[in-house]
Amino acid sequence: MARNIADSIYMRGDVWWARFTHKGFRYHFSLDTNQKDEALPKLYQAFALIEKGEYFKSTKDFEFAKELYLQGCKSERNKSIIRTHLDGFFGGKMLTEIHKTPSNEPGSISVVDYKLFRETQGAKASTLSKELRCLRDIIRCVDSTWENPTWQDTQDMILQNREEKIKVPLELEEVHKVCSLVIKTSKAFGLEYLKIGLIAAHTSMRLKDIVLLQEQNIDRRIWKISFYQNKVENLRKTMGIKSKPKLVTVDMADIVIEIFKAIPQKLSREALLFQVPSTKAVSTAFQRAFNLAGMPGFSFVDFRHFFGSYAVAGGGDLNTIKELMGHANIKTTEKYLHAYDRSKKQVINMFNGSGPKVDQICKG
Repeated sequence: MARNIADSIYMRGDVWWARFTHKGFRYHFSLDTNQKDEALPKLYQAFALIEKGEYFKSTKDFEFAKELYLQGCKSERNKSIIRTHLDGFFGGKMLTEIHKTPSNEPGSISVVDYKLFRETQGAKASTLSKELRCLRDIIRCVDSTWENPTWQDTQDMILQNREEKIKVPLELEEVHKVCSLVIKTSKAFGLEYLKIGLIAAHTSMRLKDIVLLQEQNIDRRIWKISFYQNKVENLRKTMGIKSKPKLVTVDMADIVIEIFKAIPQKLSREALLFQVPSTKAVSTAFQRAFNLAGMPGFSFVDFRHFFGSYAVAGGGDLNTIKELMGHANIKTTEKYLHAYDRSKKQVINMFNGSGPKVDQICKG
């Protein structure tokens, strides 16, 4: 076979080229040299990659795969991820130089290297998960078999949640005010957005989980919502966890029950309950509503933080709140313990207006 392959080279101008057929596919490429003793080793190297099914990948770089990906990409978030993070790290690299785990090969770079680097920059687990999925989808444009490394390949791939402090949370009156104002920021979908905001504040559900709610997620007999958290599912897929996900079940507050009572029961169990353009559209509308309410710096995610903070301040059991919010670790729930300083003041105020006065103590 090697002798037959060697016979396939020929001179075109001052450069050696190769042309042959292998397993029904025709190959024709330059060997980039005018010396036959250099051309043959390059030919054998290319043929070895062809037999492994890696030749096409070996001729393409990250830029080529990225451009293929962008041709069909509609996500502005992913385009931003590429510009801001992936380009700077993988730009200029051949795909054969991008490995799953660190390698000693000259010029090589790995997915693990990228993950650890982004964590040193303070990237949250959920953000990093999106970036790794975007990287995977880019490489798959050339290598359809590509899979990112998982925690089973190396412990370095376990996503780390950095400590997150909850800013002063919303008050109930502020929640209602913003949900009312969102109607003014979006005439076409304002009423749907209002419902989604109220559900988020009274169930702690994330925006995407609400938007993707189907009739089958709602038990209209006992008024409960059951669903698998989209964010958690994406994290699980990124880490390569294949065990059965945990179902989150949430009891409905009265206001949430009224919202779902007003939504006609769908004939199809898979029918979506809310009709909105996108999660981005909802998020943008609420951002405008918060600004209109004189509350810049707040966003839709603060409805979830409101639920956690309000539930803890109201004396709710931490383990119960953990289950309602779908937290994997009780430490995540504990970050809401100190969100409402006013709850501490209320405890101290219980002692005000009773007992001996200062002058009485001093005289005693």
